[in-house]
Amino acid sequence: MEKDDIRIARLKEALRNTDMTARDLAAKANISEASISRYLSGKLSPKLDSIQALAKALNVDPVWLLGYDPVVPEKNTLPTGAFHGGIEKPDILVQFEQLSDKNKDKATSYIRFLIETQKGDEDEQS
Repeated sequence: MEKDDIRIARLKEALRNTDMTARDLAAKANISEASISRYLSGKLSPKLDSIQALAKALNVDPVWLLGYDPVVPEKNTLPTGAFHGGIEKPDILVQFEQLSDKNKDKATSYIRFLIETQKGDEDEQS
């Protein structure tokens, strides 16, 4: 399988995993919907800055999105967040970012409910 085919397959896989549509991805990555469509069909190969934007929007490693299998260095050999250019995010935040907007709203509402319930429990214990 050629790198272009792998890249296309991985882009589609990442879209499925995040429950995003091409339109959602276009908005989140600030790339035109027409370009996203061309990337998905293989009619256009994204430039590196677009790969970075797509990877960030999909919360995947840009190297993986390019069709390569990134080598993850042994623990503590790179500064925190070296693959993503920033501070490493807690697992819960990474998982939250993979949710659709609708499910993000549901999760946020449930978290608010849990916080209120916890406050009530703490008040009762006082």
